[in-house]
Amino acid sequence: MQTVSNKDYGVYWLLVVLLLLSVLFYHNTILLPPSYIHSWTQSDRYALSLGFLENGFNFLKPQTFNLATTNGITGVDFPLQEYIVALLMKLLGTTNPLIFRLYNLLIAIIGSCYVYKLFKIFTTSNFISIIGSVFVFTLPIVTYYQAGFLPSSTSFYLTIIGYYFYFSYTKNNKIRYFNMALFFITIAALCRTPFVIYLVAVLVQVIYGATKSKKFFIKHFVYLTIAFVIVILWALYKNYLNKMYGSQFLTTLRPADSFTELFHTTISVLYRWCFQTFTIFHITMLALLFYFFKLYKNKKGNLLSLLAIITLIGFIIYYILMAQQFIDHEYYLLDCFYIPIILLLIYWSTYIPKRPQVKAISILLIAGCVTMSYNVQLTKYSPTNWDKAEIARKNFVDGDIILDKLGVKKEDIILVLDAYSTNAPLIQLKRKGYTLIKAGYKNIAPVFNLPYDYMVVQNIFLPSEIIYNYPTFLSKVVRVGGNENFSVFKRNALIKDTLPIEDALGIAAIDTVYKFEIGKIIDTTIWQNINIVMDKLTNSNVGLLSSSQEFGPTVTTSNTYTKKRLLLKAIIKLQENNKEFKFVTTIEDKQGKLIYYRDYALINNEQKDFFKYYCLFDIPEKLVGKLKCYIWNENKIEIEYKKMELLFY
Repeated sequence: MQTVSNKDYGVYWLLVVLLLLSVLFYHNTILLPPSYIHSWTQSDRYALSLGFLENGFNFLKPQTFNLATTNGITGVDFPLQEYIVALLMKLLGTTNPLIFRLYNLLIAIIGSCYVYKLFKIFTTSNFISIIGSVFVFTLPIVTYYQAGFLPSSTSFYLTIIGYYFYFSYTKNNKIRYFNMALFFITIAALCRTPFVIYLVAVLVQVIYGATKSKKFFIKHFVYLTIAFVIVILWALYKNYLNKMYGSQFLTTLRPADSFTELFHTTISVLYRWCFQTFTIFHITMLALLFYFFKLYKNKKGNLLSLLAIITLIGFIIYYILMAQQFIDHEYYLLDCFYIPIILLLIYWSTYIPKRPQVKAISILLIAGCVTMSYNVQLTKYSPTNWDKAEIARKNFVDGDIILDKLGVKKEDIILVLDAYSTNAPLIQLKRKGYTLIKAGYKNIAPVFNLPYDYMVVQNIFLPSEIIYNYPTFLSKVVRVGGNENFSVFKRNALIKDTLPIEDALGIAAIDTVYKFEIGKIIDTTIWQNINIVMDKLTNSNVGLLSSSQEFGPTVTTSNTYTKKRLLLKAIIKLQENNKEFKFVTTIEDKQGKLIYYRDYALINNEQKDFFKYYCLFDIPEKLVGKLKCYIWNENKIEIEYKKMELLFY
């Protein structure tokens, strides 16, 4: 090992590369608020920063916009980065999420320079150190979160900085390097609990060194004791906050229930995140490095490999204790397994043969890493029909302006139904309040007892998620305004008039209507697959979709509509519980290619008679072609119907 010269110009070339990569990766996303993958958790972190602005920078009372905890105060890991971001926002006079993203990105760039320095200590090569730093910077999960809002990225890079100083200490034996290492690793552990394992790894190595040399390093153990005491004190204080005020963050372990479930969970984690953990080019580089290592290695051990083994053991234990979180939260991989692998990467890099062709292959492979990581970022920031949190974010854009115009005061308490996040809608509405994460009769009914002033509901989910699950909703509210994306309601004090669905959605004018009703003349040029039978119980005609039929009433039209929303109203009766069918709308272009698809899966909600069902299709603008709306009886159940109506507006 050797220390890095103060006149090392390789780091400046690295900075140029990192800045160019930052422009490539983040030019379309750096201005976005918490969005797309894990926007829920990221918006909670953003809310903490905004909370410090509101509570006079009281670090000991971290709070968010959500009043599910007392006054929004919540137990949380040491919120240092959120506090620093809040200070920057105050200094710059803006709460733009750009501040948060740039702060994390700056930490990532500084941390990447220390990745370079760490490589340089062991390899002495500027080229290998630059390639190694870019390798880390382009790991897809690292790339995504290092310009985001989570503390995982910051703690990741702080730990790397800490290890640079730790290995500088092992080379020079200067206690100040050891103290710097402890400082950065302790901060990382405070901000993100899993990083405590890296602090434990340092302790293990100090004990190992003391045993090997038969010396007792009293200063080292004193400083380590101070570090652990600080971490434990904050953990105790966080527990106090949890008990006193509540917490909006995970507070329990989430192990698999059995070894069989652990196995299946691990398979699911690998299947879902494998090529977002490493691209094929990253894997190829690791494989080649391991090949060179096996080919040229000497018999001596290495501090890097020892540290990697210690931390890997620690994180395998952590993985077992938190296995269920890894399926849906890939940033837990950033907490756990990246740094041990990077330490092995540095160790293996010391055996790279110094040949021109190796440099050429390295450049080609790192170019592949950049390209594929960029493609992963595009995927992560791509809109989908199933990402309801992202749909909600877009629906609440400029929501605070709408509330201001309606006379909703800043101190009024807001209840957001179908929020799909604890804080994101409230941040956009710039009001504190409550959010309902998952609709359902048992979930919706209790929220009417909360002390809210106004209720806000997304129009797209109001018919199918709220009214269907809680049919009396329309009799309990009065619409006071909104826009095409969401509606604002107050309580209906009289509760005697039921609000029409059109009024609840704020529909001012209807463009086109297609409808049929059993017992009246049906336009068969528009409607198909309508089967009328006699209901023996009522001695009247009903429509029937039997268990042998896959498709029910279907409307087909090739007209071009200037409106982009379609409200479907139906009166139906289901004969079976716990089996679903779907209302589907599609649009095909002139060549018959499907350019729009949206469905609503409907399961009998213990309704034993005919009931009204509504759903809303949000059709993208400028889609011209053949539109079809139909019932898809995928599970072949028996369905009766009396009426269907399509309203374009």
